[in-house]
Amino acid sequence: MADESDSRDSGRAGEFEQQAERAAKASTGPIGEFWYFLGRTRKFWMVPILVALLLASLIVVAGGTAVAPLIYALF
Repeated sequence: MADESDSRDSGRAGEFEQQAERAAKASTGPIGEFWYFLGRTRKFWMVPILVALLLASLIVVAGGTAVAPLIYALF
């Protein structure tokens, strides 16, 4: 009787450890989670779009700083 409960407990412990490892991999932050999403869904075509949006947002933010004259010279 005790052997059965021990084997069930060890099975639960193994399952718990696997879930904890999966949660640790998934909790790498927003960038890691997005990269995981891209890998799982095979939507790598989104990467260039997001890079372009990121660069455009950096230009907009830098336009309000002391770097603005350099940006205006580019365009």
